[in-house]
Amino acid sequence: MLPLFLYKNKGMTLIEVIIVIVLLGIVGAVGSYALQAGLESQVTNQSIIEANWQTLNNLEKMTRQIRAIRSSADITTATSTQLVFTGSDGNSYTYLLSGTNLLLNGSTFMTGVSSLTFSYLDENAAVTTTLASIRYINIALTISQNNATYNIQTSIYPRNLP
Repeated sequence: MLPLFLYKNKGMTLIEVIIVIVLLGIVGAVGSYALQAGLESQVTNQSIIEANWQTLNNLEKMTRQIRAIRSSADITTATSTQLVFTGSDGNSYTYLLSGTNLLLNGSTFMTGVSSLTFSYLDENAAVTTTLASIRYINIALTISQNNATYNIQTSIYPRNLP
């Protein structure tokens, strides 16, 4: 029989096991927190990108409709918050902000709009309120969606105006 000092320690004590479990728990908690923050950031960014894409897509549709105004006589209302006109297709279009919804002919066209401003310029790029003098239409939108706010502006020259 061999003396006890020649035997090697072949196991771990209970204290060593508990320390390993606690350390693994701490590493796991930190790792899961980092993973959760990364996933939340990805979801938020994806939502913002989609909202931005939808906004730009709707603004492009709006721009095409306004660009197709046949003449100054087809613009019936031109205020800072409302634009009413007849397009080249003969249809009447009414853009109006109601709460946070941009309405087109009374139906929701775009959501999350916190402000909408139309401005109208004459041939010399001076602000005008005379319908017959309108040559350019400027649109300024402020969009608030998914905890993000951004401003979009565009200028439109209706191609059929003189």
